[in-house]
Amino acid sequence: MLAVTDVRVSFGDLVALRDVALSVPLGSTTVVMGPSGCGKSTLLRVIAGLQQPERGHVDWMGEPIDGVPPHERGFGLMFQDYALFPHRSVGANVGFGLRMAKWDEAAIRARVSEMLELVGLAGYTTRSIGNLSGGEQQRVALARALAPSPRVLMLDEPIGALDRDLRSALMREMRSIFRGLELSVIYVTHDQHEAFGLADHIAVMRSGEILRTGSPEHLWNHPGSAFVARFIGHENVIDRKAAHQLAAAGVIDAPNPMTITPEAVAVSPAPTGPGHVVESRFVTGRYRTTVRVAGVDLLAAASSAMPTGTRVGVTISPEGVTHLERDT
Repeated sequence: MLAVTDVRVSFGDLVALRDVALSVPLGSTTVVMGPSGCGKSTLLRVIAGLQQPERGHVDWMGEPIDGVPPHERGFGLMFQDYALFPHRSVGANVGFGLRMAKWDEAAIRARVSEMLELVGLAGYTTRSIGNLSGGEQQRVALARALAPSPRVLMLDEPIGALDRDLRSALMREMRSIFRGLELSVIYVTHDQHEAFGLADHIAVMRSGEILRTGSPEHLWNHPGSAFVARFIGHENVIDRKAAHQLAAAGVIDAPNPMTITPEAVAVSPAPTGPGHVVESRFVTGRYRTTVRVAGVDLLAAASSAMPTGTRVGVTISPEGVTHLERDT
């Protein structure tokens, strides 16, 4: 297991990592997600040995590796911009790390062919990098990272620059590859779709801190705070101020922070109701209606469109409510 314990990194007055702790079980994919500037990439650099922390340490299988140089840690790192050599062929790119490690040329050729087949690029060995699409370059970068059989593979927003359909396809392929190779993976992203599509475990970061960790299911059902709930994709996130407003209007029983699924919000025309329709749109097979109650907007899943301005009654099913521990 890889373990990060109480790691702190600062750049002048900016604290990039605040006593961060993270465990990565063997053979699993841990996704670290959070907004830009939250410290995700700095955490990867610490694990890779490219950034020395002010305090804290990194362990591999119970042994500290803080003093081990990056090239001796046996960890692979793949960046969003792929960092491929444009003047080298696909095969030369994939085999670069193996040549640096003094592999025999016959073994390099065999390993390059194996890795290219694994990522769906069989027969691409002699092709030029400049003639490849973005998705193909991403596959080459992945093959290069996998070729030395890293103990841990780290990926920093590797498919963020690709279009949505291609991202989805590559995400499914990567998940299959990671599982097939029983790789220990740390995957950094700000995208909830990628996180929940790839992860065995998720860690949510903000401002240099890890706020919440858990399996995708546990994290979704127990986000803990309004920030985490919003970031992972909950749509009706009610902080304490909004909860007081809704409780005063009689829509909820207690003024506590919570999330409410749109399906749990039932609205119906009522001339003296506490809410009114702000917007009603047809999206992916259903109407999604935004209702404003006591200054709070709630998203409801409706069976039909409702005209803007319609006064409505609002009821909330308790089954769709998840209580939060705190606002932030």
